[in-house]
Amino acid sequence: MTEAGVGIYIAGIYLDPLMENLDKLEERFKGLDLYAELADRLDDSFDMMNAARAYWVNAEAEPKNRARAAKDILAVWHGFDSAVQEIEFSDLNALAHTVRRCIHPSKSAKDSGLMAALAICYAVEGLREVYDYQIELSQSHITSVPKNLTGEFPDLRQVQLERARAKLVLNEINARVSHADYVGEARLAMFAAGIHHYAESRYRAPRGYRIGDKMLSAINLSRSSAGGAKGAKTNRAQATENARLICTEEGRLKRLDPHISPSEFVARLCETKNLSPPTIRKHLRSLGLYPDKKRL
Repeated sequence: MTEAGVGIYIAGIYLDPLMENLDKLEERFKGLDLYAELADRLDDSFDMMNAARAYWVNAEAEPKNRARAAKDILAVWHGFDSAVQEIEFSDLNALAHTVRRCIHPSKSAKDSGLMAALAICYAVEGLREVYDYQIELSQSHITSVPKNLTGEFPDLRQVQLERARAKLVLNEINARVSHADYVGEARLAMFAAGIHHYAESRYRAPRGYRIGDKMLSAINLSRSSAGGAKGAKTNRAQATENARLICTEEGRLKRLDPHISPSEFVARLCETKNLSPPTIRKHLRSLGLYPDKKRL
């Protein structure tokens, strides 16, 4: 199932629609220069793709069912661009219907399977962004240190690699952000697949059952669960960065206008640093640069 025309082409291989050769794709990415740095994010994509295949077949599935499933997943892949454009203007409760209308799968294809296939497509597109950047990065420094010399001069190759990254820093940022965006969309599709699967397992969805409402509830629950230490760490890092920006800007504005008032200073920061007045005042007070609140 991995020849030209019957697979999902990425990173120089045709990925089996049922992810039978997913390990081969993983090995291809492990050979990239920045794999160690991006391993956790890339592994999220691979894990999601592996989980998505379970919505279509299991190890005991008959060959004809596997072939039909592979064909339907490929149909989603080939109609992916059209489906995404339609989804932009569709009701959240009609995602699976929109995909079905765009690709015309087999009658046996379930909504949960279609959403899982959509998740695979999003994950593949995210991986493609990273791979394409890595190829561009490799090509930009490969002539500096030929492969046959990398064993003799590993440090020199690393220096050349870092120089190439510096030149392509915007490309790297775009690749990372695009990958994160696609993974986010893939997660939403997997949420929808799980909720559709729940409805399908009941044989008929309860009256008033709206997939979009359930999906938003699941997203909110996931965000709440993900808060904890990781969220606190992120908040602390953001607070530290805000304080640094405010302190730097305070010094600059004081040099320009030594008599600037605290209220004028807050107004200036709101304009230049895109921070809210309460946030600015809080950090200024912590730095002793703004009057404390009056107590009754």
